[in-house]
Amino acid sequence: MERKGLSEAIAAFAAGAANLAVPAEAIAAARRAFVDTVGVILAGRNEPAVAIVQALLPPGDQALAWPGNRRLAAKDAALLNGVAGHVLDYDDVAQAGHPSVVLVPAILAEAQRLDASGMETLRAYAVGYEVWAE
Repeated sequence: MERKGLSEAIAAFAAGAANLAVPAEAIAAARRAFVDTVGVILAGRNEPAVAIVQALLPPGDQALAWPGNRRLAAKDAALLNGVAGHVLDYDDVAQAGHPSVVLVPAILAEAQRLDASGMETLRAYAVGYEVWAE
C-alpha cells in the first residue's frame, strides 16, 4: 500500500470535504469566527500598515476589500483584509496561532469569486480549521 505524504493527505481530505457531515457546533464556531474576524478587519482598516499594502494592489473585480472599500482580485482582497485583521492583534488565538485571520479573509474572497453560499462558506471554514489544526 502506498503511503501518502502530509500534503497529499490534506489535499485529499479537503477535496472530499463536500461529502463530510459538519457538526452544528462547528458551523456555530465558524459563524463566531467570521463575526469576530470581520470586526477586527473593520477596526484595523485605517491603520498605516494597511494603507501601505493597499497602495501596492491594483484594482480588480473579484472580491471586496474593506480597507478602501474597493474591489480587487480575490487573492489581493484576501491579503489586504488579512493585514487589516491582524494589524491590531485583536484576532483570535488557538493552538499558538491565529487561524481566523488567515482563514476568513481567504474564504470570503474566494466565496465572492465563486459566488458560494453562506453555508458553503461556513463549511469551508470548518474544513480549513481542521487542516490548520493538523
